[in-house]
Amino acid sequence: MTTPSACFGERALRGAVEQALRAADGDEAEALVLGRTLALTRFANNAIHQNVAEASADLRVRVVVGKRVAAVWTNRLDGDGVEGAKVINSVLRSAALPNHGRRIVRPP
Repeated sequence: MTTPSACFGERALRGAVEQALRAADGDEAEALVLGRTLALTRFANNAIHQNVAEASADLRVRVVVGKRVAAVWTNRLDGDGVEGAKVINSVLRSAALPNHGRRIVRPP
């Protein structure tokens, strides 16, 4: 079964995350790429009737500026998709109410 990293390439997935972090215009930023492979096989009369598989990946970008936080998901991992996520994140963040709770937690 093909994995998302094999389909898109680990370099492409890491590149999308790195590009999103470079494009983030905030005090803190986090980028996460999630890949998945879905497969379905249908049987009819004890024989394979239909076999379908799909590999996909999504990018989540969360940015903090001051006490405002916004997160955006996109399934476009190219430059235009990352730039579009940046623009949408900026608009959402400007409309967000200040968050007085936790900010992005850094791993130890």
